[in-house]
Amino acid sequence: MGMSMSNHLLSDVAGSYSSRSKSSNNGGSGIPMPLFELFQLIGKSKFKVYQGNNKSNKYEEMTLADLSVRVFEEGNDFRFGLAQAIPVVINELMIRFLWALKSRFVDGIDAGLRSQGQVLRFALHLNFVAWKRLALDKRINRIIIFLFLARRFFVLYRMGNK
Repeated sequence: MGMSMSNHLLSDVAGSYSSRSKSSNNGGSGIPMPLFELFQLIGKSKFKVYQGNNKSNKYEEMTLADLSVRVFEEGNDFRFGLAQAIPVVINELMIRFLWALKSRFVDGIDAGLRSQGQVLRFALHLNFVAWKRLALDKRINRIIIFLFLARRFFVLYRMGNK
C-alpha cells in the first residue's frame, strides 16, 4: 500500500510518458501545496478573471475554488511552493542566527568593555544565565566539536600531502 502511494505521487510529479510528450513543460501535473483542499470548500464569492491579465479583454467569473484549481493548472504546485519557501527559510535562519549572536556574544563584549580589565567588574556585567545556556546547549556543542574535528582533519590532511 505504501509503495503504490509513493509511486503514485512520483508519477504526479514526473508525469507519464504520454502526458510528458503532450505537455509544454514536459512534466507531470505536480502535487498540490499543503492545505490546498481548503480552497475547494469556499465557493460562494466570485472573482472577475480577465483573459491575459488585460482588463480590456472579456472576463470570466470564478469562485475561489475554481480560481485555485486554475492557479494549480498554471504550475503553482508543491514544487513551486518549495521554491517560494527558500527565501523565507533563509530569512528565518538569518534572524535566528543574528538574535543568538546578539544575545550571547554582544553581552560578553559589552561586559569586557565596561570592566576595563578588572575581573570582578567583568563578572558583575556578564549575563551568567545566557552564558550557562550557551555552554549547555547541545546543538552549539555539536557545532563546536564538528568545527574542531574538521580543523583537525584539515591539518592532518595538509601534513599528509606535504
